[in-house]
Formats: sequence, structure tokens, C-alpha cells
Amino acid sequence: MQYLSVIITFANEQVEVERTLKSIRRNSPVHLPIILVNDASDDGFDYDFLQFKYNVTYIKNKVRLGVAKSRDLGVENCRTPYFILLDAHMRFYDDTWYSEIVNQLEKNSRILLCCQTRNIRKTQKEKKFRPTGAIIVFDSETNTFDPVWNFTEKCPESPIERIPCVLGATYATSKTYWLHLKGLSGLLSYGGDEQYISMKVWREGGKCIVLKNIIVGHLYRKKHPYNFNNVDFLYNKMLICELVMSTTMKSRIISALKSKYGLYQDIFIKAYTMLVDNKKEINRLKDYYQSIFKYDFDSFYEFNKSFFVTNDDLTQQEKEIDDIAMNLIMNIEKANLGLLNGLMAYSLFFFHYSRYTGNTFFEDLAESLLNKIYDGIDLDSPMGLGNGLCGIGWGIEYLLQNKFIEGSADDVLAEIDDKLLAYNLNKISDYSLSTGLAGYLSYIFIRLSKQSIHDNIPFENSFLDIVKSVADIIISKRDAFEGVNVALQLSALLQGDHIDYNNPSIDDLLYASRHTSINNEEYSMFGVIGRGINLMLAHNEK
Repeated sequence: MQYLSVIITFANEQVEVERTLKSIRRNSPVHLPIILVNDASDDGFDYDFLQFKYNVTYIKNKVRLGVAKSRDLGVENCRTPYFILLDAHMRFYDDTWYSEIVNQLEKNSRILLCCQTRNIRKTQKEKKFRPTGAIIVFDSETNTFDPVWNFTEKCPESPIERIPCVLGATYATSKTYWLHLKGLSGLLSYGGDEQYISMKVWREGGKCIVLKNIIVGHLYRKKHPYNFNNVDFLYNKMLICELVMSTTMKSRIISALKSKYGLYQDIFIKAYTMLVDNKKEINRLKDYYQSIFKYDFDSFYEFNKSFFVTNDDLTQQEKEIDDIAMNLIMNIEKANLGLLNGLMAYSLFFFHYSRYTGNTFFEDLAESLLNKIYDGIDLDSPMGLGNGLCGIGWGIEYLLQNKFIEGSADDVLAEIDDKLLAYNLNKISDYSLSTGLAGYLSYIFIRLSKQSIHDNIPFENSFLDIVKSVADIIISKRDAFEGVNVALQLSALLQGDHIDYNNPSIDDLLYASRHTSINNEEYSMFGVIGRGINLMLAHNEK
């Protein structure tokens, strides 16, 4: 009985395809079924002879389908219980890989595995290149939702390691499991395969592993032998956000992608428009995944994040938190009332610092600062989030929802709500977070987020219709980058989408403020103070 098929998809690989086939045939203990998918190569090279020379199933796409659809097509034509996906520029060095992969899949058919990678064209500097699978970068402005090599081994003595994400090809699993996960459904042309399938595996209850002793050579290149559509590439990332991420993380990633494509907003707008236009099909997939997922996105996110933080990092972070606390204490008398860098920011920090240290002195300090804010509020003050009424209101709502204080937000914030209702948001041309529309939306979102949109809400429906239109403008406006993550969450909430929102997050403000003129090293809620709160939250979770 045949257990494992090899599936190779390619476009314009020329001699590398045969070199890969030759390597497989020379280093396999059995005559494996091989499925070769030619994705409409247009380089004039003759690939058809490979079908007979190497006895493979040969599929020749008439039009370019892209990597994802070609891989799914290969799986569809697979006739064995298991398969391994390869690129067309790989090398095997012995025949042990076959039995080890089959043994692992026989033990657990709900795993997705990859092998240890070796760069075929390694330089002297790269000889020590030995990653252990991959991790996903969510929070970097340079790598927005990209897999990167993982060099952290949690089980260095074991030949097998659990990893957040597969990378480097050699992806093996059960055909039944792949179909259960709907493979790479929805992805276009190129990009996102590894993140998509890996997160689906973890959320479904399976696991991704790397076989550290099975080494497969891979020709890593700086340039693809074919062109791919940047709009499709960006769309794939947005689609994965929609299908497998939490609402909060989805909004942050899409916001970061908009900023990353700052000079190429046509690409972002086209990709986002495609996402909106495909909503019906996306919702169909989303409903299916929700029916099979056993774990929420946050559990995967925390597992992935655990590969980034070392004990030395934690020690440094503890020192940074204490340094921030001491600096704030020395500057309390100079602060205004606001959320940006005033007493509201200080109060939020010290409420968290009290929980973090277990010292009630800081809780008393935070409450005294809050009382100063109550005493000093002037309803004729500006409305802005930075140092105006919306910022003070945001802070109070945050404290109530996180159970630092008790009371009724609707009673405490009624006057701020009423003043905001009197504003004609359509007439405001300031889109900034600190003084403009992005800040107003941040306040409105935190006021709405704790309850269903169908509950007794503090704003009239006609006002919320305007809010929805303003949120959509911020998302698609070419030069609006502040607060896009909040606009995305608010838009989804107002159109009745389910949003998996628990309590308001300081992260929402930090992401919203990434493209303000405020230096993130300043002692402000959009900078050092906000980062300090985030560090305390991360430590409390541990």
C-alpha cells in the first residue's frame, strides 16, 4: 500500500524541477506517487517530458492559478492517505525522511509537519543557519503578519518540536485533515499559505511540528521566477485576518498594512474593496471555521508570543516598569488632566501598577488623581482624545470596564456623550487621533463595545449612521492613517458583525497612534506610559 504522495507545484522553474524529481527518486525507499502541477509556466521551457521520464502525475494549468489553488489541486488529485508539499527547487540527502514522516502521521493524523531546512547555496556565514520552524510577526511595522525563522528551541534534546508556524516547504499532513480544514481555500495567486494553514491547525486543535533530524535542502532565492499580483498578496493577508483572527488583531493588522502601503494606497484600496465585495463567501468560510475551531485566537497568539520573550527580556521589562513609575511620581504636579500625557494617563498607569505590585499605596494614588480630574473637568474644554473630554471619558470607561472603579458609565459620562452628539462629524476635517475624528471614534467605540449594538446605547441611531460613514471614510481615505484599527472595529460593530471584544485595550490606543507626530518615547499614553501598562498586563498574564 502507498502511504505518502509528493505534490510539487511550480511555475518557470526550468532545470530545478528535474533536479528536484531526481533527488526524490534517488532518496526514497519506495517508488512514491508524485503529482507535478505546472502552474501555466510561460518561460518556453519544455516540462512535459518529465511526466514520462519520472513517472509522475502531470497537471498542466491552462491559466495561472497561483500557489494556493495549485497546491489544493494537487491534494485533490492525491490518492494516498498522506502527502507532502514541496517546492520545485529542493534536495533530499538520504531515504530516512519517508519513514519518519509516515510514522509521525500514523501516530497523529491531525498534525502539520515540516522538516529541518538547509540552504542549498549556503555561504560560509550561513553554515550555522539552523532554524526550528517559524513564528509569526504580528506587531512589527516592518514585518506585518509575516512568518520568520524561529531560533528558539523549547525542547533542545527532542527530535521533534512544537512550532507556531511551518516554513520552508516540506509540509506534510493527512489528506482527510487538509480537506477538513478546507486547505488554502480563498487565497489568491501568492502569499499567506503558511500563516493561514498553521493558524487553522492550532485553532482546530491540531498542532504544527518540525522534524529536526530530517534535513531537506531548499534553494532560497531573492527573486521569484514569475510575477505575482501585489493586490492579491495584500488581499490574502486581509482575508486571513477575517477568517482566523480576533476582531481586535484583525483591525490592527489591516491598519498596519494600510500604513505600510502608504505611498501605494491604490493597492490597499483595491485589496480592501475586494475584501468587502467578497463578504458573502468570506462569511461562509468564517461560519465553517467557527464550527470546527476548538481554541480562540488569543491562545494561539500567546503560544506564538512565548517564542519571542526570554528571561533576560522579562528582567529588563520589570526594570522599565519601575523606572516609568518613579518618573511619573516626580512629574505629577506638572501634568494637565488629559489622557495623552496628563493625570488620566497617570491614573491608569498607577491603577495597573497597584495590581502589578500588590501595593495599595498606588491604588490610593491613582484614586486621588482621578478625584483631581473629576474636580477639574470643564465641559467647555475641547472634545479631543489627547487632552480633551473624549480622552477623560475614554479613561473613565476603561477603568469601569476593567473593574478598577465602580459606577454607571452612562451616568458619569452623560454630559460628554451629549456634547459629542451635538457635533456634526461630517463637517470635521481633522482626522487625527489627538484632536480629531479618530479620537472621537475611539471614545464612541469604547462606549459601545461593552454591550450589544441592540441594547440601550448612549447614542441615537441617526448619529451612529454618521459615525459608521466616518469610520468607513477613515478606512479608505488615502491620507488617513491614525485610528484605522478603531475605525475597522467600530464599522464592524455598527453593521451588526459579531466582534470578539472583551475589555478595552491600551493596545488599541498604541496601534491607533502609531502614525501620530507624537514620539513613542515620550511619557504619554501613546508612548512610554501606554507601553508600561502593556508590559504590566503581560506580566500579570504570566
